[in-house]
Amino acid sequence: MLDGIFDYYDISLTKVDTRLHAEESWPIGTDVYVLCGIYASQIYVQRLYIVREATENMIKLQIEKLAVRLKTEISKSNNQLSQG
Repeated sequence: MLDGIFDYYDISLTKVDTRLHAEESWPIGTDVYVLCGIYASQIYVQRLYIVREATENMIKLQIEKLAVRLKTEISKSNNQLSQG
């Protein structure tokens, strides 16, 4: 699904640290997926908080929802650039 949005993307798994805890109030040590994508020379970075009890299907569904949000964001950004 992400192949259809980005020219290049990477998903990495990390843990919530004190900085991210302060920004988002997510529990320290919890899994967080970080999605970095490049499209038309623009970089998009999103963090996706995953609860420890999440199943693989729940994670996949959350990534799909994130992809839809990013696609909408990119589309809006492109429309604004073409109008401005």
